[in-house]
This record gives sequence, C-alpha cells and structure tokens, in this order.
Amino acid sequence: MFNEIDAQFLKNNRTPGEPEKRWFRDAEQESDLFVWIDSSGQVARFQFWLKEYLIEWDEEHGLKTGLLDRETGSFSSIQTPVFNYHLKPQTDIIPSFYNLIKEQVSTQKEQPLFRHILAVLDKTRRPDSEGKLNR
Repeated sequence: MFNEIDAQFLKNNRTPGEPEKRWFRDAEQESDLFVWIDSSGQVARFQFWLKEYLIEWDEEHGLKTGLLDRETGSFSSIQTPVFNYHLKPQTDIIPSFYNLIKEQVSTQKEQPLFRHILAVLDKTRRPDSEGKLNR
C-alpha cells in the first residue's frame, strides 16, 4: 500500500507558479509514485517507478515508459535514479502499474488522485481503432 512521504523531503516543492509535487511510496512493492498537482488541484503529471521500470505521463506528451540505468550508481548512494526512456512506449509493463494503483483505489475509496491515475492507465491499456496508444 502506498504511503505519502512528507513534502519536506522533496526539493523545491513550493516554488511559486509551479505545480505542487507529492511523493507516495510502497516499500513492499519497491514502488514510488510522484505526482505534480497544478494550481486548480488537478494532476498535471505523474511519474511511477516500479522496481527498474518507469511510466511517466503528462497532458501534453501523454505516456512514456523507461528503464532504470543501473550504471548510474543510484543503488550504491542516495542519488536520484536515472532512467532511459523507450523510443516507443512499452505497453506490456502497464498492467503491473495498473494493478498496484487499482489495489490502492480499492482500499482507499476517497483518493481522487489515485482514481485519476488509474483512469489514465486504463486508457493506455486499450489501443484506439488504429492500434495507437491512447493519451
């Protein structure tokens, strides 16, 4: 289950005019979820790490996937992990992320943030009529 990490651990979380950043961690699943909330309270962007995989979404660019670059040394120090993005989204990794968020939604009924992320991931799991990834 995801627990929110105190905002004091995030760099520059309260920059004027920038979205607020929130961090959720599921230590058991080795998963982190970072969410940027705009001034109107809507999800502007999210970045979801699951072990060595990444899914990132924003309204302008849609969904991107990536893989942790293990050569960065981020596992041997407190550095932020570096991800290499796939040229084309790897939709086969989406179900693992989707299931984690779905479980969170089922246990916390009053969490609109997680419901929004679930809806975004649900759309990406279903290709449109031309077989393209929905955004």
